[in-house]
Amino acid sequence: MNEVLLIAKAAKKHNVPAAALCALRIAENGGPGREFGVLSVSAATYEEQVDIAARSFKNHETRYTDATAFPPHTYYGRYTEEFLRSFSARWAPNDAENDPTDLNHNHAANLIAAYELFD
Repeated sequence: MNEVLLIAKAAKKHNVPAAALCALRIAENGGPGREFGVLSVSAATYEEQVDIAARSFKNHETRYTDATAFPPHTYYGRYTEEFLRSFSARWAPNDAENDPTDLNHNHAANLIAAYELFD
């Protein structure tokens, strides 16, 4: 199955915007078994990577709303920039031990720019 279909399937399953998963895929640009940057658990296949990424977006919606009292979506169902920044700070934190070249510093900007491609 191709990437677009797997992204659409995971987005539908977890009720998250497919555009967010596409943007994360672009921002991470990981190789096999790291396509979405899933490192916290074993996810050796593309299907596992995209499923965990979708689940993570969904879980972060609740965390974000609980912490800020703001919805993660606009009226039109798109994630807000603030939500994406918050997600990125958790997904790819600055000063992470597994980021010796400080690539995570650019993660939020890259994620937001990629998400805007799907506007």
